[in-house]
Amino acid sequence: MAERLALEEYRFDAQFASPLKRASEVAEIIAGKLGVEVILDPRLRELHTGKVAGLTPVEAARVQPEPPGGYRTYEPIPEGESTIDHYARSLSSYCELLDKHLADSVCVVAHGGTLGHLLRIIYGNPVNSPIVGRGYLCFMNGDTAR
Repeated sequence: MAERLALEEYRFDAQFASPLKRASEVAEIIAGKLGVEVILDPRLRELHTGKVAGLTPVEAARVQPEPPGGYRTYEPIPEGESTIDHYARSLSSYCELLDKHLADSVCVVAHGGTLGHLLRIIYGNPVNSPIVGRGYLCFMNGDTAR
């Protein structure tokens, strides 16, 4: 991705990233190619999945079976956070980004769940609306995407 951004001569005024390893490492690679500082924002972390963090879906089901009817967006995962909490963190980061960088070109490197929430916020979709696919490379120009 960093190669593509450099090849296509993208430039960013600011770059924000989750402090979690995978996202921060990708952000540093982009920073190295494009010469933009990485600002770590803990609000861009992935959903805190509590005691099932790092487990495979099969292992997680053994440790913490899903409740009948599934998780509700307002119910926290045991020892973790709710989807609403995660969404609120994402919204807080987005609002600050708009407040401080409205006229700037900004790069955000985060995780699938967080990026999904940011896209829901941008497009005005409900917190529980589905986002298809994994990984996002989305360029926003004003109110349009390409």
